[in-house]
Amino acid sequence: RLYSRIMDVEDRWSEPFYNSVRESIISLLSFVVLNALAYLLIRKYKRQRESEDFYTDEDGSVAYGISLWLCVFTLSISLESLLLLPLSIMTEEVFSSYPDNDYISWLNPMLIQSLWNQVFVCSNICLFVLMPFAYLLIEAEGFSGWKKGILSRVCETSVILILLGVCAAVLTQLGIAFWSQRSPFSVLEHWPLYFEFLYSVISVFGVLLTVLCTPIGLTKMFSVVNSLLAKPKFLRDLDSEIHLLKLEVDIVSKQLQDSKSRNNNNDIGRLTARAEELEFQKKDIEWQQSASGWQRNVFYPLTIFYVLLLTAVTIVMVLVNVLRLLMMEDALPVVARDAFLDQSTPSFIGRLMSVVELAVTLYVVVASFTGFYSTSLFTQLRPVVQRTSILKIIANCVVVLILSSAMPVLTRMLGLTRFDLVGYFGSFAWLGDLRVVLSYNLLFEIMMAVTLTQNVTRSLVKELQSKLQQTWTTW
Repeated sequence: RLYSRIMDVEDRWSEPFYNSVRESIISLLSFVVLNALAYLLIRKYKRQRESEDFYTDEDGSVAYGISLWLCVFTLSISLESLLLLPLSIMTEEVFSSYPDNDYISWLNPMLIQSLWNQVFVCSNICLFVLMPFAYLLIEAEGFSGWKKGILSRVCETSVILILLGVCAAVLTQLGIAFWSQRSPFSVLEHWPLYFEFLYSVISVFGVLLTVLCTPIGLTKMFSVVNSLLAKPKFLRDLDSEIHLLKLEVDIVSKQLQDSKSRNNNNDIGRLTARAEELEFQKKDIEWQQSASGWQRNVFYPLTIFYVLLLTAVTIVMVLVNVLRLLMMEDALPVVARDAFLDQSTPSFIGRLMSVVELAVTLYVVVASFTGFYSTSLFTQLRPVVQRTSILKIIANCVVVLILSSAMPVLTRMLGLTRFDLVGYFGSFAWLGDLRVVLSYNLLFEIMMAVTLTQNVTRSLVKELQSKLQQTWTTW
């Protein structure tokens, strides 16, 4: 009996140590994997180092390398923020289905909450420290009178970043004082609230941007599927398209030869770009022609049905959430549960809802980024393979970080998932304001209705115009 008591005491003392080691190992493994994936993505899109404008000496090369690896780290945090909510949904379902299984006992609430808190802290560091440092380091030239080198650039960047931090701290202090109706000097006692308040403001902007872009992306998903998959033959006449394309290629080739004989550089650049675009279209049509029957007649209709079903489910879930906000007091996503992993016996309906939430969450993530890069305002920010400068990579990393950090808040606020916000993500004060949350939900439904109406109307008008032209030609 004494031995068993000693072992119980030892287990209680050793359990926090083992939990800490387990969390550290899992965090390290996820960090390594996501950094490798982020590096591969940036390597695919970044321009060659020698073609950068600032790459003139060894200092520029070092500054380029530092900024590039800071972008890799930021993108890895963005990927972890995007994957954390689907991972948490799957973890909750697995843990509730097999609560007594020793092989999955490491999937405990402490681990998931630790990962959420790490993502929150790292997102703050990347957004307010690392990305500004990467941009300023690229633009820095060193203090005048100092010896040229990377140390001079780092010192100049650090001084500018500190000054910007002081200005941001003063503005944040005034904002907190205005928000809490307290004296600005009394807010100094609560200086840790600076980052939380500033990140809360950024999250409001990120969620608003995501609410505006996601409906656009949901309607664009149909055109994306049409461009990536092979259509059935009765929906697209590939023979006539390839014939017209060959005629246009011949015309552009003759015009390009004529421009080269006259040394017209403007026309040469324009016609060369058009020739490359036509070559890409030709390869796409040739791939469409070589597609098999099951790709045309089975895979394409199933994919269109899947996209249509997910779009309809998303609209219905947001509409139901609006009704819940109007009729129920506990529908606001302001307070996270203390133990978010429900250990009750799962049912078939619960498992089905988890699968639906997981599919809708991943679909909304893809649609939000599709809608963002499809808008005319941000089209120039879209990365191009092997042609993206380091400054544009930094801008894209900042945008992806803001959108990915807002994604858990967006899905919970729109009612797309039952999974409550964990850690610091559930501590935003504006999530408890019914008017703000309801306004975001209504704005999403309005944008969805407007974009769907515009796309349907545009398609009908184009079809009517083509029918009228065919009738006029025949007549």
